[in-house]
Amino acid sequence: MSEKLIIYTREASKELYYDPRLAYSMHLAYVDNGKAVAFNHNSGVFFAKATENEDGSLNPKSIQKPVVTDMGDGSYRILATRIEGDGDADAQDQGKLLMAVTKDFIRYTELPMTADYNDIYVQALAGAEDSCQEVDLSDIVGLVYAMQIEVPDEIMHYLKQKLCPMKVDKWDGPIFNNPIAINRADPDVYLYNGKYYYIATNDADDNHTLYIREADRLEDIPEAEEHLILDSDMYDDIKGLLWAPEFHEVEGKLYIFHAATRGEFFAEESRLMELKEGGNPINASDWTKPRRIVRMDGSELCEEGKEITLDMTCFNWEGDYYVIWSQRQFLPKDLGAWLYIAKLNPQKPWMLASDPIVLSKPDYGWGNNHTFVEEGPFALIRGDKLYITFSAAAVDESYVVSYLMIETGKDLLDPGQWFKSNYPILTSRSVQGEYGTGHNAYVIDPEGRVWNTYHARFGATAPRSSSIRQVFFDVDGVPVLDVVL
Repeated sequence: MSEKLIIYTREASKELYYDPRLAYSMHLAYVDNGKAVAFNHNSGVFFAKATENEDGSLNPKSIQKPVVTDMGDGSYRILATRIEGDGDADAQDQGKLLMAVTKDFIRYTELPMTADYNDIYVQALAGAEDSCQEVDLSDIVGLVYAMQIEVPDEIMHYLKQKLCPMKVDKWDGPIFNNPIAINRADPDVYLYNGKYYYIATNDADDNHTLYIREADRLEDIPEAEEHLILDSDMYDDIKGLLWAPEFHEVEGKLYIFHAATRGEFFAEESRLMELKEGGNPINASDWTKPRRIVRMDGSELCEEGKEITLDMTCFNWEGDYYVIWSQRQFLPKDLGAWLYIAKLNPQKPWMLASDPIVLSKPDYGWGNNHTFVEEGPFALIRGDKLYITFSAAAVDESYVVSYLMIETGKDLLDPGQWFKSNYPILTSRSVQGEYGTGHNAYVIDPEGRVWNTYHARFGATAPRSSSIRQVFFDVDGVPVLDVVL
């Protein structure tokens, strides 16, 4: 048996916060009683990769009028006109087609550009829109092009499990009235010695202070007292922009990884401070002075004034400690923010134990929307899989969360060993009323439940504010961050 799968693209809309680099991607829908129903919150699932220049900078790309063909061997071929990110004709490869293959419409492999299939594409395109004549497409907001293809029942069942809103029969944990803290971004909650500790970037004072909240229960965090542990007057070399604090234990010792500057934005760099032996996390005097993260030879992680580092996270995987962070070169050319990875020296956790490796760049339209940024990585281990969720695009309503994944036995320092999702898993379309969702972290409670801490704007131009929501997992084990009652 087979079912109809609708392939479509949308029009860009400022009013709907759906920019060209989002709209000009491949979307999917299924047919229910003759009407098309959008998958994935009416958001794209296949985006063209940016091309890369010799200096590492990216050229954003998008697609229009994708045509999908069943290859008869369990795979499907996608042919589309590749365009510039915001919709202009492709300046690099005019006359060539973007081509990709997929077996499940979730994982895609983009192939080299080709002109060999132009005639096939033109012929298929001619009948593509006619293929949807018997389907009511009126409920899909913004649709401008559509075609349909028959797919086996098992593929459609899989897509519904992956791309339809998840329904949970039993909610066995607290339900938070989000947001839990206004003007608090990049939140992190950590369970330490039987208590929950919450920390976040403080947007209320332009990022000059870090406060910790302590609570016996996760649901008590919203009303917990704030305790100042760091501000821009405590030390001569820290004058502001205290960003993205995270708790991490290394060899049994508790640290806060965060970013700070000596005085200006272009001196922002990753640092950490250690909780003194027997110390209380809510006492400022029990934390050591923050020290800079350096390379394994003791040199600077990047050249101050030309590059910045931030959002460093830490985790243990198969016996080794690793850090992943966001690094942005501004001079001689702004290359955008990329994710880097390195091993960490657990005896000296301010020092790397390997050379930094570029792990990921903002090469999809959702990652270079409004600006070229990937940042805010955080690790979640599920059995033999390591997920790194990260945030991308600008810190406005375009902010999204996507993920990288790697399995046990593979080399984390080889970017080719990682799987990168082609589409984001949390966006401004995921949960009604939440915009610019991003910079998330996880905490696991004693019952084994996983909680996502993240910030969102409750109104497109509202302040970034902290939220907490329970995490569920889809048929592949991928975290689902948008489950609501």
